[in-house]
Amino acid sequence: MIHQTTRDFNIYLQAARKKGIVSILYIPIMCRGNVIGVFRIYTSENWKFVLENLKFVQTMVQMTGRATPYH
Repeated sequence: MIHQTTRDFNIYLQAARKKGIVSILYIPIMCRGNVIGVFRIYTSENWKFVLENLKFVQTMVQMTGRATPYH
């Protein structure tokens, strides 16, 4: 959990680097117009996220948001 993005996110990135994470993709999980979570993809190599891959992952995440019961 990142409590204070200006400070804690830098700490998070430093920890990710130590674990060998090079690229990170974040996509919000939406349900009824609300963000209910975040889908993350980590890679250990420098990976350029091309549009075709982004569309595929975004579609999967949208389906997840629709299938999630949210009150």
